[in-house]
Amino acid sequence: MSHVDYRGIRFYIQSTNRYYAADKRCKPYRLLHRYVWWEVNGMIPRGHHIHHKDGNWKNNDISNLECISGIEHARSHMKARYLDPEFVIQNNKNLLLAQEAAKIWHASEEGRSVHVRTAKDQWKDKAKSEKICIVCAKPFMTYFANRVSTRFCSKSCAQAGCYAKQKTLKKNCGWCGVEFLANKYRNVICCSKLCSNRKRGFDSKNKCT
Repeated sequence: MSHVDYRGIRFYIQSTNRYYAADKRCKPYRLLHRYVWWEVNGMIPRGHHIHHKDGNWKNNDISNLECISGIEHARSHMKARYLDPEFVIQNNKNLLLAQEAAKIWHASEEGRSVHVRTAKDQWKDKAKSEKICIVCAKPFMTYFANRVSTRFCSKSCAQAGCYAKQKTLKKNCGWCGVEFLANKYRNVICCSKLCSNRKRGFDSKNKCT
């Protein structure tokens, strides 16, 4: 049937061969399933679709219609499509073709020029902002203040921060006896360079005598 009549309004099958639609004068919805839902339940919330529960778009009885979010609607139809082996095979073929076409385009003169233009546009209005180094507490300027990785002002501070993270092993200093946290991957004996130098000097002196 190329059309159906509902409440004195004639709805024709669209040129896409899917869904019944009236002319533009039909308010507030031209599509039959949306019109039926509106007549019973009122306006459709923004971002929501009217879904045919049984998958048959010609069955526009109110008992076969439900209002769901657009994301949920798309997901439900995609799940149904993936149950069809032929769709899966064709979809995989299309993905491979698209990947090959993308490689060719990205390597082309047009593709490279688009990448260059996009990169320039991204940096055009970029401005540096101030952050405080978590190691030396000195302020520094960076383009990426919101990144978690932007916590150090220099490579030396980044290395120091990485080293400090490994200080989880409790030890007693080999010179002063004070308990301290040592790097679990290093054979550290003393709590500081001062204690280390004193111990080295003491050991050297005793060795000589």
